Amino acid sequence: MKYLSLALLLAGSFACKSKSESASAPSPAPARSASAAPSAASATPSAASATPAPSGLPEADVTAFVTRWETAQNAHDFAAYSALYAERFMGVKRVGTYSKRFDRTAWLADRKPMFEGGAKVRITDVTLVAAAGATRAVFTQEFTSSGFRDIGKKELFLVPAPGGIAISREEMLSSQISEEVVSTESVLSYHRDGVVLQRSFDKAKLASSPRLLSAPNASPIQVGYDVAAEALDNATRGWLGKDVTAYTATGESCSGKVTRFEVRVQAVPHFGMRQSWNGEREEPKATPQAIAQAIARMAQNEEHFVVGVLDRACAGSWASATAPAFVRATAAPAALRTAGIAALKALPGYAELQKKFVKEAGEGNKPWETVNGELSVMELRAPSRPAVLLVAARSGGGCAGFNGSLSAFWNVAGTAEAPKLQALAPSLNEFVTLRGALDHGAEQSLALLAGPDNFDDQLAVLRLAPKVTRRVVFATSFWDCDC
Repeated sequence: MKYLSLALLLAGSFACKSKSESASAPSPAPARSASAAPSAASATPSAASATPAPSGLPEADVTAFVTRWETAQNAHDFAAYSALYAERFMGVKRVGTYSKRFDRTAWLADRKPMFEGGAKVRITDVTLVAAAGATRAVFTQEFTSSGFRDIGKKELFLVPAPGGIAISREEMLSSQISEEVVSTESVLSYHRDGVVLQRSFDKAKLASSPRLLSAPNASPIQVGYDVAAEALDNATRGWLGKDVTAYTATGESCSGKVTRFEVRVQAVPHFGMRQSWNGEREEPKATPQAIAQAIARMAQNEEHFVVGVLDRACAGSWASATAPAFVRATAAPAALRTAGIAALKALPGYAELQKKFVKEAGEGNKPWETVNGELSVMELRAPSRPAVLLVAARSGGGCAGFNGSLSAFWNVAGTAEAPKLQALAPSLNEFVTLRGALDHGAEQSLALLAGPDNFDDQLAVLRLAPKVTRRVVFATSFWDCDC
């Protein structure tokens, strides 16, 4: 098990708190059982003799805690599992491209059926990154239950608690469903001044020091490294000298050539890290270089990405080497909007969410999307193609209470006054913010551009044929918690 010491002075509790609370407000102590306290007997001899992490999170205790977390799930001991979580907690569930966040109560309610259904968890390749008063554990998790299996990276953000250690944040960083097939895609994301060519990089190969690309108090914070082309794989190096066109969310385009490469990290840090950097912990303010180093050390290989920097200043969210035409998404006119909403409400998925909403919120006389929600009806009209309609609805969005999302696509026929809709693909249990599409010609389906969506500002590319697929091309690393 790897253990890295991160020189951050983050004294005090790291349990999650809402953004509206004062930074000085005390965090309630998490409920703990006797079985959840760290045990010296459970630590391996090598871990017990290791150098402790700063401010009271020794490696032996952290190692034993992670093992206990895994064991509680495989023993289907829900009480022991629940006792490991801080009262102020945020969890992010991710299955394939679907993601949702929860507070502690909702997280445990979501997990309990998994214990009753006999699910199994296996973790490997554990890496621990230490900060004063906290440790980030990142590992590969394989989750198996009846008829389902996924594998991916998961993180636990561990903080000191009266009973020993507690989990303040948990997120499945990536999820690959065993049956899922990843297709090739010509549309990539654009970051600051270049195209994102690779969404993971072994940071051990970096020879330069990280530097801040954004203001120290920005959200998110951006960090960059210089990297030699020789440190990259052949596919990435092959982009040198290539023309790339960047597109904004409203369709403006700009083209340039890839002239060099950088490795970058974009992250929203934990609020306790910011407090320390700002000098709110009775310590000097951190320098920009110290902040850059802290972000870089906390970030895993999967959170480092390679950018091909262009020879001219461009702006955009998406990029392509083939310069296809951009088709802008527009709000549907009245008759089409009415038809689209009626079609969405006729879907079985909509009825299921309404039933869940009535049960959880007790609002039987209201449509679920009208309470703290949003409804979007957008159309795409590309030349020589049938018009496409997207209806997307969501409600909730916080960590507690009802949360629901649903999006569906239709081809549009008929007249403007009496449109006719033909379902294109199964609905998605997520909210899609459609910006437009890139039209690569009749031989390819439209590449629909969506985002930023979710709390980590995902940018995605969707294809509707032969079946609906959604590929995330960029997402911000999110280490804070809103619950």
